[in-house]
Amino acid sequence: MVKFQGSVFMVDDGTLLVKGFHYDGAGPDAFFYVGTEGRPEDGGTLIRYPTWEREQKLGEFLWEDVR
Repeated sequence: MVKFQGSVFMVDDGTLLVKGFHYDGAGPDAFFYVGTEGRPEDGGTLIRYPTWEREQKLGEFLWEDVR
């Protein structure tokens, strides 16, 4: 089982903060998605992190604050 944890806050109209983000990096692929309701497969939008240039799987995060 893949483990992750953190709290999401809206900083401003273009910025989210994931405070205390912990992800073990063990998933086959993991991405940040946002939406206004439901689950990502219901029409969420992919956030390209850590770069806007290409889709990149998330690596390990150890209790980090991520913007």
